[in-house]
Amino acid sequence: MPRKLPYILFFFLSPLLSLASADTTVVLRPVSISSFKPEEEIAGLKQHRFDSVSKAMNRFHSLSDQLAEENLYLKNYGPSQLSAIAVRGGSSYHTGILWNGMNIADAMTGMTDYAFIKPFLFENISIQYGGSSAVTGSGNLAASILLSSN
Repeated sequence: MPRKLPYILFFFLSPLLSLASADTTVVLRPVSISSFKPEEEIAGLKQHRFDSVSKAMNRFHSLSDQLAEENLYLKNYGPSQLSAIAVRGGSSYHTGILWNGMNIADAMTGMTDYAFIKPFLFENISIQYGGSSAVTGSGNLAASILLSSN
């Protein structure tokens, strides 16, 4: 019985602890988050923007189909399988895909399956080639695929 006494007291006295807490309000200062547009501030940048005609033609296809029409090499492993990109001799690990500046590659593998991304979700799709794409994120040595939506 003496070993159970602290547990019994805690069980009956714990509702009283919630009544004893003070009612406080903490006001936080506003935070301003700013960024820069990497496609406007890089010297020697090579960038390709998809036009509205190619987006309209591939509206219901995958992003891998749209990239393949732009003469980019995609490794397809069959229907409903992985579709990975290879740009300028780099593998899929060296190509970043960013949506409104946020990297959407799988954190476990570092790769992105382009067969599951639908182009109709984005207003602008562009590709930055080469070393200048490393400004958009760590490890983007071959290219960066920039997706943006409002």
